[in-house]
Amino acid sequence: MGFSASPDWIVYYEGGDTFTSLDGGPEDAPRLGVQLVAVKDQEVGRKFVYRGDFYWWSAHHGWLAGDYFGFIDYMLQPGSGKVMLLGRVLPDAAFQSIYKQALEDDRLPSKSAVGRMEKLPGGDAITE
Repeated sequence: MGFSASPDWIVYYEGGDTFTSLDGGPEDAPRLGVQLVAVKDQEVGRKFVYRGDFYWWSAHHGWLAGDYFGFIDYMLQPGSGKVMLLGRVLPDAAFQSIYKQALEDDRLPSKSAVGRMEKLPGGDAITE
């Protein structure tokens, strides 16, 4: 059996499609309909970046999500090669189905806990 590489991150879209770091770089990812990004994490196996109107790639921080003002702040920072994806609001049941897909996806290590600075289901972030 050959070695099978695992992705560093997976973008999940409405409808259940995915795009991974093995499919291409952040700049190659489809731009519309993002629901969440799962990222390999040494502390908790995988962390989720979600609940964003916009998702962007930072060479220093990886995938981040935020609102319009966060996106503008990102775009005004020095540097070239900016990558931005757009989120889309879905009914709760549809989002929960995609969240479950991301939680059970065996291409990343299992999620063991909520990561530091990761949003909780209620919307609060853990900051300590």
